[in-house]
Amino acid sequence: MKKILLVLFICLGFNGYSQSKKIKIIHADDVMSNPDYSGGTISIGNVFVEHEGATLRCDMAYIYPDKNLIKAKGNVIIRQGDSIVQYSQASSYDANSKIATSWGKVLLKDDL
Repeated sequence: MKKILLVLFICLGFNGYSQSKKIKIIHADDVMSNPDYSGGTISIGNVFVEHEGATLRCDMAYIYPDKNLIKAKGNVIIRQGDSIVQYSQASSYDANSKIATSWGKVLLKDDL
């Protein structure tokens, strides 16, 4: 039942395109659809997605490809390139505006 789904994710740097590229779910232990989530899918367990050089890892993600939205929960780690890493308990990313909002013990590290 696992599928590779296209959704959008975080891009904290320069955007050379007028449109965002779709992101890819690289891994999830389980993926399921639920009509109660407005066309979204639920990815559970070791979720790993990437978009334009950035990656997100979490325990569970609600992914809405039609809205270009991802809501991640549980041990969220967002990595941009080799230097910027953010840790939080939850995060929401709107790919249309390219804005990520995180909450719950947020820690941002910049190795530069």
